[in-house]
Amino acid sequence: MAISQIEKVLIALHKDERAKFLSRLQDEGILHITEIKEKGEVSKEEGADLNMKIASLERVINYLHSYTKESFIDTLFGNKRVVDNNLYRETLASSKYEKLISEVKELERKIAELQRERTQCETQRKELLPWESLNISLEELKEFKQVLVELGFVSKPPPDFDEKVSQLPVEVEIIQREKEGIYCIFAYRAEVRNEIRNFLIGIGFEPARLDGFTGKPRDIIKGLQNRLEEIKQQRERIVERSAEIARDIERILVIYEEDYNTSLREKALSNAFVTPSAVCIEGWIRKKDKKRLEKLSDGFATVTVEEIQPHAGELPPVELENRPPVRPFEVLTKLYGTPHSREIDPSPLIAPFFILFFALCLADAMYGLIFAFISLVFMRRIKGDKRLLKILMAGSVATIVVGALLGGWFGDLPQRLSPIFPRLAIIRGKLLLFDPMKEPLKFFILALGVGIVQILTGFFVGFIKLLRQGKILEAIAGKLSWDIFWISLLLFVMASFIPALEGFKSIFLSLIIVAALLVLFASGIPSRNFFIQVAKGLFNLYQGIMGTVGDIISYSRLMALGLVTVGLAMAINILVGVMAQIPLLKFVLVPLVFIFGHLFSIGINVLGAYVHTLRLQYAEFFTKFFEGGGEPFSPLRRETKFVIVEGRDG
Repeated sequence: MAISQIEKVLIALHKDERAKFLSRLQDEGILHITEIKEKGEVSKEEGADLNMKIASLERVINYLHSYTKESFIDTLFGNKRVVDNNLYRETLASSKYEKLISEVKELERKIAELQRERTQCETQRKELLPWESLNISLEELKEFKQVLVELGFVSKPPPDFDEKVSQLPVEVEIIQREKEGIYCIFAYRAEVRNEIRNFLIGIGFEPARLDGFTGKPRDIIKGLQNRLEEIKQQRERIVERSAEIARDIERILVIYEEDYNTSLREKALSNAFVTPSAVCIEGWIRKKDKKRLEKLSDGFATVTVEEIQPHAGELPPVELENRPPVRPFEVLTKLYGTPHSREIDPSPLIAPFFILFFALCLADAMYGLIFAFISLVFMRRIKGDKRLLKILMAGSVATIVVGALLGGWFGDLPQRLSPIFPRLAIIRGKLLLFDPMKEPLKFFILALGVGIVQILTGFFVGFIKLLRQGKILEAIAGKLSWDIFWISLLLFVMASFIPALEGFKSIFLSLIIVAALLVLFASGIPSRNFFIQVAKGLFNLYQGIMGTVGDIISYSRLMALGLVTVGLAMAINILVGVMAQIPLLKFVLVPLVFIFGHLFSIGINVLGAYVHTLRLQYAEFFTKFFEGGGEPFSPLRRETKFVIVEGRDG
């Protein structure tokens, strides 16, 4: 439950050494840089140019990613590529890859242009196709002075269309008939323009959009087809070249990462105090890393490090510090919020409860074994942060043990196979603690029991936290009193069933009353008015009793989810049994239904186990002691989005 000890330091150095020092400081990753309110003049032009370059590189990388061959797992989890440090340094030392990036930008521009032109050609071709049989140049139709010619489409012409047309001073030539309507040409003298156009509007005439075309439609269409073929060939050449460059995408990723880390240094420098000759950097460092900072500063002629006091009311950032088995569970704590510097890190407390609750929800040994294998496969394939997978792996291993104690082996599969393999049922019986489907009350009591233990733990942690903050009365009346109340109440109830505890009932009852009185008269402090103090205490007493009872009942979801897992597994086994009665097809259906049915059950129940177990930590456990709101310790360090550099020498 450790939070690192953090100290504040001030670093001063000559401006000429700032670039090299910041780079080495970034390699060390030990200083959380804070903003100095009074700053000197810092040019933002370089930072703006760098940000534009990074944004441009992101476009290049996104473009090339569509031409890379990545596995499903890499795509799903956004795996980083592993590059050797020698390749990293060689790429940065060469200028040819900058030229390659420029080429990719040009390829992207060309392929976008070709796509726009292809869309335009296809649209034009589609508009011209109905007029392909028209054996006259389109521009000739506009050369008549006394006659107006209009080409267009009539959607669903009226039944008396021919009769109406014959009564008008207009010539009509139908070019093409379709189910939706007819493509036709109307020719009429200029003096009857209004009459004809009113008629055309009445029948839903839509003029053809053929402006800008010259020549016969069939010739134009042929030209468009030829151009589409040229576009296709040009696009294929660009795709081929893009795929060729994408095979060397690591080089471009390296350039991106270096520019990105340079931008992080520039951002850190923007928080510093800069003068024409000096730079002052203020920040937080873990106490254990202070010697590393001093050693680093000794390598520079002008760098000095001085410990300083925080400003009034300023709290240090928070860095959680746990042993390797607990470290993955820090991600669950941070998902809820970072504790402030005067709090207790709940990560070690989450670990055992989360693992146990996950196992109770999944409650099947074979499901645990299979998911542990799946987690192991992903851990081997995924590069980068594996904390969540380690949490799921721990929960899966615990599920194997809990599932064996509760008799879950693909649900009730051992019992169903007992006529063929009787030893399976015998082994299951020897490991069985109780069968949750036959004795759900025991499962219910177990779920509530572990819930009570976690809630009482939460009250005690809250008590310790308040004691450390010097709030002694609040710690006793608001936290410890509830532990005393509920433990005494449980022992009092148990004394009615356990003769050995019978003689202590009066002691337990006295402790219950004392704890209740503490809440009633002391939890409302501070308050100058005694009656308001008691009223607050009465509300706290009511809220504490009803709220805690509600919290305890919430843990029944562990039983509910465990029974759902077992029930769904049994339902799949029943369905498999039905499939086994079908002649011939059973040899295909039985393995398919069994495998995919149980894989589906594992997937959906693992999701439920994770979500509801996490909810219990946040809604029922953390509310007893956790405040959060701390600023995470975020030192200037080398960060990568796309690659992992192996063999980097710090």
